[in-house]
Amino acid sequence: IGLGIPAEPLFRSSIRIFAYNDMISVSVPIENTEMLAENLEGAVRAEEFFKIINKMPNEEILFEVSDNQTWILKSGRAKAELALVEFDYEKRLNEIQIENENWIELDDDFVTGLNVCKMARNTTPLSGTFIKGKYIMSTDGYQINRFTMKDCELPEFWVSDKSMAELLKFTKLNMIQIQNNWVHFKSENDIVFSLKTLVTTKYPFDACCKLLDGVEFYIIM
Repeated sequence: IGLGIPAEPLFRSSIRIFAYNDMISVSVPIENTEMLAENLEGAVRAEEFFKIINKMPNEEILFEVSDNQTWILKSGRAKAELALVEFDYEKRLNEIQIENENWIELDDDFVTGLNVCKMARNTTPLSGTFIKGKYIMSTDGYQINRFTMKDCELPEFWVSDKSMAELLKFTKLNMIQIQNNWVHFKSENDIVFSLKTLVTTKYPFDACCKLLDGVEFYIIM
């Protein structure tokens, strides 16, 4: 779970650990639940948490709760204590709804399309990546990038460049679903990466498609 996601608080619910910062949520499964104390829950600061676990000598880390209601992390002879922070994590988790039956399978060219449409230093109000149907699109008002997926067709959504940059750290994305104003991606190792979406009605998707569809392309030999 050594993810370099700059989420402020990190919290645990059920058998997964979540990192969250209002725009991005990462959910990581815990394989060995025997390493967790019973009823372990609460929130700690993610930066502090990741610093500690990245220094632990073993891959397996034992989580315990102290009498002071702090988290105790143990790995081999190493031991660290983390203070809990006040954070309405249960409310935040309820806002990020994931339906187990609503996943859509992604093709391999989805990540390819995201990389093709990635625009550097786009600071315009149109920055970000827009997906609708078989198309992946980006524009700054002067340049338009559009990638056509072969078999996959998706509901429309729009995410910021900053969020997309974090998503592209995952080279293999298997599944996707959209619930309310969040889009969720599942990787091959069951990590769920969720991104807050932007308001799609403000994106000139149809106008961009009209411009591109009216252009003739020539191959120069």
